[in-house]
Order: sequence, then C-alpha cells, then structure tokens
Amino acid sequence: MQIKVAQILSGLACFCLVFFCQSAVFAQLPALLNAAENSPAPERQSIAIADIPSQISSDQILLQDMIKRSANAAPVTDFKPELAAMNTAASQLGQHINVRKLAAMSFSRLETLDRHLSFIDQQASALQAALTVSTQPLSEDIAQLTVRRALWRETTRENTGLLSQQLQKSIEQLDQDFTSAELAVSTPLNALMSLNQQVGGLRNSLLDQQKIVRQYIANTDKLLWNIDSPSLWSAMFNADVSQSINKDQLADSFAIETEFMQQSQQSSRGLHSLLLVLIAVLLILLLWLAKQAKSLPPDLMQARYRPILARPISAWLLLSTTIYLIENVNGSYLRLQILLLLAWLPVMRLQSVRMHQAVGVWMYSTLLFFFVHVMGNVVAYEPLEFRLCLLLNASLMLGTMLVILMRLRARKLDLSPRIQQLSMGFVGLAGALMVVALLCNVFGNVHLATLLVQGTLYSIYMGLFILAARNTVLAYVRLFLTSSTPQLLQRTQHAHRLFGVSQRLFNLALMLAWLIGVLDTFRVLRSTQDMLAALGAFTLAFGSISITVGGIALFFVSVYLSFWLAQTLRSILSEDVLPHMTLPRGVANSVSTMSYYFLLMLGLMVALSAAGFQLTQLAMVLGALSVGIGFGLQTVVNNFVSGLILMVERPIQPGDTVELSGTTGSIRDIGMRTTTLSTFDGADVVVPNGMLLSEKLINWTLNNQRRRIEIPIGVSYDCDPRSVQAILLEVARKTPGVSLEPAPAAVFMGFGESSLDFSVRAWTDHFDQWLMIRSEMALEIHAALKAANIEIPYPQRDIHIRTVADKTITGNAD
Repeated sequence: MQIKVAQILSGLACFCLVFFCQSAVFAQLPALLNAAENSPAPERQSIAIADIPSQISSDQILLQDMIKRSANAAPVTDFKPELAAMNTAASQLGQHINVRKLAAMSFSRLETLDRHLSFIDQQASALQAALTVSTQPLSEDIAQLTVRRALWRETTRENTGLLSQQLQKSIEQLDQDFTSAELAVSTPLNALMSLNQQVGGLRNSLLDQQKIVRQYIANTDKLLWNIDSPSLWSAMFNADVSQSINKDQLADSFAIETEFMQQSQQSSRGLHSLLLVLIAVLLILLLWLAKQAKSLPPDLMQARYRPILARPISAWLLLSTTIYLIENVNGSYLRLQILLLLAWLPVMRLQSVRMHQAVGVWMYSTLLFFFVHVMGNVVAYEPLEFRLCLLLNASLMLGTMLVILMRLRARKLDLSPRIQQLSMGFVGLAGALMVVALLCNVFGNVHLATLLVQGTLYSIYMGLFILAARNTVLAYVRLFLTSSTPQLLQRTQHAHRLFGVSQRLFNLALMLAWLIGVLDTFRVLRSTQDMLAALGAFTLAFGSISITVGGIALFFVSVYLSFWLAQTLRSILSEDVLPHMTLPRGVANSVSTMSYYFLLMLGLMVALSAAGFQLTQLAMVLGALSVGIGFGLQTVVNNFVSGLILMVERPIQPGDTVELSGTTGSIRDIGMRTTTLSTFDGADVVVPNGMLLSEKLINWTLNNQRRRIEIPIGVSYDCDPRSVQAILLEVARKTPGVSLEPAPAAVFMGFGESSLDFSVRAWTDHFDQWLMIRSEMALEIHAALKAANIEIPYPQRDIHIRTVADKTITGNAD
C-alpha cells in the first residue's frame, strides 16, 4: 500500500510549524513564572465577631470529623509485616554482597542478585506509595488545623477586650479541642511518617548494594578480553596451577537463586492463582480445538498444521511455559533455565516438517548440550573439570553445526533460497563461535569461552522455542478461523492481505523477542540499551531550537504508521464493511473518509507527542494539523467531510443566526455538501461546507438567544460626564427588552475631536428583536439628552487662513 508523497510532506510541514510555534510559547514561560512568583501573598484575616458562634460550631464539627478520620486511618501494623519481610530479604542478600563472594560469582548469579535487589526496591517503592496515600489526608488535616488555629488566635488578639465572657470561654474550649485533634491526628501521622522514613532508608541501602553489584558486573565484562586462567595444558599437567574454589561459594550462588524464587513466588500468589486458572482454561480449549480439527475434511486444513493440532498436550505445555516465561522475564535465571528445560520435549515435538527435514535427529542433540552445560555448572567449583566440560560442549556443538551445514548444502529443501542462505549463515556463525570458544578455553580466556558456549546454546534453543510457539499459535488460529474463513473471503476483498499482514507482524515481534534474548544471553543487552538511549537523547540544536534524535525517529515512525493504518482502515470500511450495512446514501463514504482523516490527525498528534511536544498545547497542534490535512484534500471531498463534521459536532443548527464573510442570515438547511443561508434581505445563499469550517464563523445563537447591544454617542464638552453617564444608565435600564443581568453599563470612551465619547452597552435575551430594542434605546437616549439640555455636537473643524488675494477680498466686498 503506497502513501502519497504530498501527504507525507504535509505532515512534515505540520511538524515544523508546530515546533517553531512551540518554541515561541516556551520563550514566554519565564516571564509568566516570574509574574507568579512576584504576586503578593494574601493577608491573614480574622473572624468577625458576629460570625464567631457559627464558626465555633462548624470548627467543632470539623474537628470531630478529623478525629474520626485519624481513628480510621490505616494502622502502622498493616505495613510493618511487609517492611519486616523486605528488611529480612535485604539482610539475607547483604550477606552475599562482599568482596570474596562477589568475586567468585558467575555473571548469571550477579545478574540474579541485581534483579533481586531491583525486585525488593520495587516492593519498597510500592509500600512507600501506599504510605504516602495513607499519610496525605492526615497531613492535609494537620495543615488545616494549623491554619484554623492561627486564625482563631489572630481573632482573639485583634478583639482583645471586645469579646464577651461566654465567647471567650467558647474560644478557649475550642483551642483545647484543637489540641486534642492535633494529638489524635499527629499520632498516626508520625507513626506513618516514621515508617515511610524507614522504607526510604531501606531503598537507599538497596541502591548502594545495587551499585556494588553492578560494578562487579562491569568488572566481569572487562575480563572477557583478558587471559584470566592458565592454559589448558598447564592446568591439566600442573596440579599447583589448578586451584579449587570453596564449595560454599557454589552453595551461596544457588542460595541467591532459590531465595529470589521463593520471594517472588510469595509476593505474587494472586497472579499465580490467576495463571493457574488461565492455564486450566487453555488446556480445555486446546483439547476442544484438537477434537474439532479431527472432524474437519483434509482439504480445509493445511497438512503442515495437522501434526501440531494432533498434539494438544505438547501445545499446552509449550504455551503454559511461555506464559510463565513472560511472567518471569525479570526473575531468577535459575527459574528461567528450569522453565526452558521443562519445555524441551514440547519444543522438539512441535517443530515444523521443514525443520525436521533440514536438521533431522541432530535437533535432539540440544538435550545433550544442556546436560553437559548443567554438569559444568555442578563442577564449577573445580576449574579444571569445568573447563573440560566447556571443552566437551564446544566440541559437540561444533561437530553438530558442521553436520547440519553439510545437510543444508547437500539436500534440496522446500525452502526459499533466501531462507536457506540465512539458515546456512546462522549455522556457520554458530560453528565459528564454537571454534573461537575452543581457542579461548585452550589459551586461558575462560570467561569469553563460557560466554560464547552458553550464549550460542541458549540462542539456538530460544530460536527453536520461538519457532515451536509460532507454529502452535498459527495452527490454532488457522483452525479457529477455518469455519468462518470461506464466508469471510467471499464477503471481503482484503481478508488475505490482513491475514498476511498480521502474520508478518507476529513474525516480526517473535524475531525481536529472539534478538533481545540473544543480546541478553551474550551480555550486550544492557550496553545496547545504553547506547540506544544515548543516541536517542542526542540533541540537535539549531540556534535556540533543539530536538533529540529519538524524537525525530519516533515522529517519522508514528507518521508512517498513522498513514498506513488510516489507508488500510479506509479501504476495509469502504470496500468490505460498510457496503454490507444498510445505511443512507453517501453515509458509508462519509464514515470511511472521516475515519481516515481522524486516524491521520490522531497519528500526527501521537507523532508530535513522541517528538517531545506537550499535549497541553493541543489547540496549537490541531491548528497546525488542519493546515497539513487541508493540503491533501480536494474541494469536493473537503466540503463533503465538512458536512459530515457539521452534522456530528453541530456547531450550527437550522434556525441559527450566523455571520460568515460579511454575510448575515439564518440557517435554513444543512446538506452533505452545502448549507443554505437565508439573509434578512430575503436572499438564499448557498455556502460550501468547507467554508463554514475553514473561515471565521460567528454563531450568534449557538448556546442561547442573548445579544449585546452597543450604542456609541458623543456629547458636548460643556456637559458634566457624570450626569451624562447617569442619564444613559437610567435610559438603558428602563428600555423594554433589556436584560438586567448582566447590568447595563455606560462607559466613558475618551475625548473625541468634537465631543466626549460614551458607549452604552446592554444585553437582551431576545435576539430576534435586538435591532428594534437598540432603535428604541437610541430614541430614548436622544429624548433624555434633549430634555436635560445636553447637546450632541456636530463635528467641528478650525480653519486657519494665512493669505488671501486682494482681488478675492474686493470681489467679496462688492
């Protein structure tokens, strides 16, 4: 689907326009802030003596309410167990954070420790938020008590000697009630604030510990490019060189994993219960769909999906494992590895026929790789045994990659040349990494060898896992749509394209998930994220204007997606959906076109927001978007869409009195393309709907029938302005049809060339009679001024004659 270049250019023009407008708005912010800061503070006022009894009663009720709220406040005991559990977990983790233990931990254990600290910090943050919510009403009550008490004391000070004895006693009793209320509110408030401070201290401690752990992670990454151990032959033939690590360190590393797993399990019991219900429902659904698949004719279901549909238990195990993997995305590495191993058999059984043809039984060798990998972890406290396991695993994986590469070259597979070349390249890359791992292990770079073997193993297995999940989802989605697909294809023209687009997007999402997993496995995800964040935050400055690279990228991506979605939706609505609905003539095209431009506007707003613009400037953005959208509209389409907008938004209705381009009249009819306007002269004016939206439209009767009347008038300089103003106000109030709310006003406008200029302004609730009311008011003003001997002067001009010819004077004299 192609996008018109003109529409893209209009979007870019919109972006530039809004950007420069926004910079101008921001330039005014400092002045506004300074004005707000320099505004005078309100002065404290005391209570009037007459209001003291009622204020005492209302404040006593207020104090009682505050005491009740403080009694109903969340008790500290509700939060202490959760805080105690966090302190216990943090204390247990703190035992592992020392130089000796951290130096002996593997990268995965360090990462788990970092995730565990982040997990506890998130819990502490949630607890802090809950404490803040509980503290806020109590803090507001204390603040209100302080203000009210200060007000009463100010009242007592200002009225010393003026208050009766009874009022004085009531105020003193109220002061004692304030003291009781402050004590009742401050007790739970102080306890909650103290607990909040403890949580803050815990978070600071977690932050310090996390910095230490991340420093060791960075140090571990630095060892990847160093020789960290003696050569393999030296380790094998020189017993003094090969030194064992304390076995307690291995136990500590596994304790970190188990503690994290237990704590995460306890903190999300509700979620796990929900997941169990979801998994049970999923099992029932898959069994039912598998039964339905058996009853379908062979020609309705593709052959490649039938083996998958015949194994609902394997599909259920795979999808269940996927759900738990998503839930454990930031959890323990050990739990992640266990989940991946539990899914090994379903992953193998749910591979496609093409995968079995390409790889054959060598696909099952991943189980052997995992077994050797686990054995290496078990003997990790023995450096020599660990390196031998690493050597064995790398050799097995290298041999397997070579065999698979030869199979791919020798066999003619049912694959496109591009897919086959990519597969061979991936297998060759994996083999090359194993060669590097073998060399690193032999010459003493154990850290890099471990990373390459482990990263390649998990990358291969994650690829197989994602392929199995893809095959399973597509098989069951295809089965679910099989019964409705023939009818859908007959009724729609875009079904095949939508299925294809959805499948490509699904494949893209899976590929991105695999890529993220690979980067994480090879320990470059964090550095990649930091690099992308730095690149996105890079600022391009043009004078006083600056914008980030990330904002520019997000803007272009959002604009492209908005155009693509809008075009797709318009095609589906206009060709597939709306023609099959019973609608008035022309409405289908109106709805599809309206939806198209609505999505364009929405997409451009999202793009501007992604580029860094504030949504509070919505009016400015909409103004700029209207310009960009107008560039892509033809006149007829513009009028048609404008008519639809007029019918939906109703800015005008039949009978409204409007003013447009100097023409005033009453709306007689609103059509899809034009609107008929009847002027007060009796003429009918046909106005295109686009003009009603693009030009300034004044609707005098949009919300009510009110109209302001204004009569300018000038009087002689010999008159008293105050007397004139009083006369004008009196006439305006007595004129029939003039509304008294808001009250009429007589405004002195200034000193004219020949007169003192006034303006009489009044409102009327009878719009259709405002001209006659104005005429009557003008006549009454004239009569009242004449009765008061107030002159309405003619314009005067002073003429200065410098020279006059003698003949002219003589002629005039004759």
